[in-house]
Amino acid sequence: MSDTSRFFGELGYPQIYAYTEPHYKEREWEGARQGKGLLKIGYTERKDVLTRVWEQFPTNKADVQPFELVFVSDAVDDKGAVFKDHRIHALLRERGIHRPNPKAEWFECTLDELQTLVAE
Repeated sequence: MSDTSRFFGELGYPQIYAYTEPHYKEREWEGARQGKGLLKIGYTERKDVLTRVWEQFPTNKADVQPFELVFVSDAVDDKGAVFKDHRIHALLRERGIHRPNPKAEWFECTLDELQTLVAE
């Protein structure tokens, strides 16, 4: 992975993240593949990914964190180019990963699949 320190102050801190929620963690897949669990895959330029994820929940938040952050990675390739979640979403679809709601960022994929894709 390239040195991302040059992005501080310019673009923030580009990161890809993924989380799941209790009601999605054990959900059976509906697509052609068999498995369970949905991952919400997003992008942020904040150093603190948790702050970004919390923004996606209603203002009447529970006392307990309603999600499990499972993945955070620099969103900078080996050539120093920033990539966003839309690129990851497109690659997942190209690989036949089902997206239950085409308007949402939830995917029927495993953490291993996501890690491999981002590393590539």
